[in-house]
Amino acid sequence: MEPQNGAIQGQSRGTGLFRNLSGKSAINWKTTLNAEDGIVMNYYFGVVLCVFLLAGCQPETTEKQPPPYALPDTVSTPQIFAAGIVSSELPEFATTFSPDGQTVYFNLASADRGILKIAMSAYKAGKWQAPVVLPFADGTYRDIDPFVTADGKRLYFSSNRPLSPDGQPADFNTWFVERSEDGWGNPQSAGEPVNSSATEIFVSLAKNGNLYLSGDLLGENTWTIFRSQYQAGKYATPTRVDLGLPDTVSVGNPLISPEEDFLIFATRSLPGLGGSDLFISYRENGKWTAAKNLGAPINSPYAEFAPCLSPDGEYLFFTSERPGVVGKDELPGRPPGDIYQVRLPARD
Repeated sequence: MEPQNGAIQGQSRGTGLFRNLSGKSAINWKTTLNAEDGIVMNYYFGVVLCVFLLAGCQPETTEKQPPPYALPDTVSTPQIFAAGIVSSELPEFATTFSPDGQTVYFNLASADRGILKIAMSAYKAGKWQAPVVLPFADGTYRDIDPFVTADGKRLYFSSNRPLSPDGQPADFNTWFVERSEDGWGNPQSAGEPVNSSATEIFVSLAKNGNLYLSGDLLGENTWTIFRSQYQAGKYATPTRVDLGLPDTVSVGNPLISPEEDFLIFATRSLPGLGGSDLFISYRENGKWTAAKNLGAPINSPYAEFAPCLSPDGEYLFFTSERPGVVGKDELPGRPPGDIYQVRLPARD
């Protein structure tokens, strides 16, 4: 409506000019114009038309703002994410973002890791805000590994909460909540065949809905990555992802890429830098390439796990127990760990 109003105002001002230049009223100028007035009229119509067209052709001056998690181009090493706000002296892990990148969800644990909660932080007024615990994941149960789908409509997580209202805490299963105008709804079990009598944790989804998780579905205390294909609105029975590894090698924390063309996971069973390391495998012609250690500086002599991709696919987020917010040897026992971010390495 604004351009239309502007055009009307311009025409009104133009009529005033014609009246003043010709000395004739705005009502009868059509019947009294002489040749000279006609030239003047055409001239001013041309000026108004050019101004109007030029205004409509001006390029957009609003530049796209970088996401709130963006790092300067000169930074190439892992950085602590939102130090003192999201990353604190307590253990944090398992990061995921809303599609617009303005809200981050993550696990917040007590110092002894006995209480596990899912918290969120919103980016407002140029900074990440103090974390708020989600009502359904307040530490009553062990709710871990949140994952927000690409459309932002679901948040998956793993939990030992009872499968029935009057039941007892169970092994870890896959759960989800759905987003509405009022916020996140009540937790729902993903049900069979995604859940089973075994333990399933750390869910991630590709854009096509295919679901990846890790579990001990094969028994023998070996953790393996499984894929459940999404077809006709339903999930198929999970099948093992063949990474070409021996059955004795435990792998977990699978992060599938949006296009399902690469997979990042954690393991301490393969040669690495120490603790658990992050590895990557690419999907080529329906098969997965040999797992490659992401190396330093992403991996370290400490444990790295819980990978996450930023919504724009530019950054890798992960948890590392290297000295960070809490310095080396400041606390006895297992280091608390912080959330780090780094640009996703290009494929060699």
